[in-house]
Amino acid sequence: MLDNRPRVYALASYTVKKRPSGWFFRKTDSDDEWRGPYSSEISVCLMLARQLKREVIKRGRLCVLKTSSTLMRRRNPLIPTRVD
Repeated sequence: MLDNRPRVYALASYTVKKRPSGWFFRKTDSDDEWRGPYSSEISVCLMLARQLKREVIKRGRLCVLKTSSTLMRRRNPLIPTRVD
């Protein structure tokens, strides 16, 4: 069963840099390597969108997993329980 409650995500911020060889990006406040080169602003923005999409999907899965495990632990009143 999916949880249909609204969710709000604070996504990671990215820094984009233009160099003579092309466009590069990395997470802001991170020591990760710059990713690139990308040929245009549109190309680097599409890659950022893909990264953000992955982050939303990952967080959504975690939320669904937590919710479904909670639901599984609850007692279902429609299923008769055995009384000894």
